[in-house]
Amino acid sequence: MPMTTRKQGQYAEMLARKYLQARGLTLITSNYEKPYGEVDLIMREQETLVFTEVRARKDFDSGHPFETVTKDKQHRIIRVARQYLSEFADYDHTECRFDIIAVNLSNDEIEWLQDAFEA
Repeated sequence: MPMTTRKQGQYAEMLARKYLQARGLTLITSNYEKPYGEVDLIMREQETLVFTEVRARKDFDSGHPFETVTKDKQHRIIRVARQYLSEFADYDHTECRFDIIAVNLSNDEIEWLQDAFEA
């Protein structure tokens, strides 16, 4: 039985988290959600907070997942990130970065685009 879209998303986020952790990042939280948007993974790389959008596709034949993070989606992620920073004063003066992880579900291949966009 094929996975539902929700299960595919959860699976992709798990793969992305493990991928990033294997590269030295530490998970702060996942699926940080506000009424106006969500950040899939909030990680820490040394002194930098990394707000990560995870995009999954069965394959990349019909376009690359990076292309699906539109300006509107970027603005929603940035807005949620600002809310996160305002809620957690510990991160007041912390450097931040916005990354995108693309997961090819046909072979679990991962591509990581660091500094994908700026606030």
